[in-house]
Amino acid sequence: MDKKVAIVTGAGSGVGKAVALALMKDGYHVSLAGRRKDMLEQVAAAGAASGRTLVVPTDVCDPEAIRALFARTKKPSAASTSCSTTPASAPPGSSKTSPWRSGRRSSTPT
Repeated sequence: MDKKVAIVTGAGSGVGKAVALALMKDGYHVSLAGRRKDMLEQVAAAGAASGRTLVVPTDVCDPEAIRALFARTKKPSAASTSCSTTPASAPPGSSKTSPWRSGRRSSTPT
């Protein structure tokens, strides 16, 4: 079964938070990316019923942090999660996606 996967940046507040919550409600596995881990964890808790979130503190101005975000999102052991607040399933130029499992995980910023 294919799973819908999204990465949402700025997911800790405003439009990013609203997009993330809507995607979780719609059954997506969502990687929550943003600078403030505490805010991302609050969004993950608000969407906890979906059981498909991944908190990844990320500075979207740092190319290495973006690579780490996609690497974490693609890990089969990751729960679920762009340089915008739009859904994405793989990094630019990649056509591969990975299977996801339910559950919430967090990581430390790179």
